[in-house]
Amino acid sequence: MSILKTNELTKDFGGVRALDKVDVNIEEGQIHSIIGPNGSGKTTFFNLVTGIFPVTGGKVYFRSNDITNLEPEKVNKLGISRTFQRALILPNCTCLENVMLGTYSRTKLDVLGTFFHVPFVRSRQESKFRKKALELLKFVGLTKSADRWGSDLTWVECQLVQIARALASEPKLLFLDEPTAGMGSEETERVESLVLEARDIMGLTIVLVAHDVELVMGISDQITVLNSGKKIAQGNPAQVQKDPVVLEAYLGKE
Repeated sequence: MSILKTNELTKDFGGVRALDKVDVNIEEGQIHSIIGPNGSGKTTFFNLVTGIFPVTGGKVYFRSNDITNLEPEKVNKLGISRTFQRALILPNCTCLENVMLGTYSRTKLDVLGTFFHVPFVRSRQESKFRKKALELLKFVGLTKSADRWGSDLTWVECQLVQIARALASEPKLLFLDEPTAGMGSEETERVESLVLEARDIMGLTIVLVAHDVELVMGISDQITVLNSGKKIAQGNPAQVQKDPVVLEAYLGKE
C-alpha cells in the first residue's frame, strides 16, 4: 500500500528547473532510496515533500491526503520526519536535550503537570520525553554522551543525534538525507543496522538519499534515480543496476 505519492512534482529556482514533473510512489514498510549525481534534485525532493520549499507545480500525497505546501511543523505532526545533510544540532544544548526537541510535535500542553509542579521536580510530560530520548540515544549508541554539549559532538555523533531526534517525533515515514556522509565503514555499518531496525522493528517506512551505492543496493526495496531534475528510472536494486540509462547517467559504464 502506498504511503506517499508525488504527481508531476516540480520546482523552479528562478530560471532553473531543479525538479521536473517527478512521479514517485513510496510503498509502506519499505526502504526506498533516491539516488543520482550531485545536483540531480534529491534534496530538493525532500524539501518539497517536507514543506521546506514551496512547490512550483504538481502534488504531494501522504496516505492519500494532499499535503502539498503544508507547513513543515504540520507535515511533522502528520507523521513525516527527516534529517539533513548537515546535521542541525543546537550547540548550547546537551545531546539529550537535542533529541528531546524531536518530541515537540507530540507535545500536549499539560498546564498542571508542566507549570505547577514542585520546583526542581520534572513534570510528568518532561520525564516521559526524557525517558524516550534516553532510549533513542541508546538505540543510536550514544548513551554515554547524553550530557555532552552539542558543540562538543563529532560530525558522526551529530548525524546519529539527528537520527535519534527525528525518531523522537514517532514518525511513520522517515526521510534520511545522506545519513552516512563523512563516516567510515564501521560507522556506515552501524547506520545501516539502524535503518534496517527502524523498518523491521519500529515498522517505519524509510526514504533514503545516499551516495554510497553499496549501502543503497544492499538495503533498498525500491530505488528511484534522478538526473538533472528528472526521474530516469525506478525499480528494485537488480533492475536499476542493469538499466542502461542509469549506467550512463550515474553508476558508470563498465
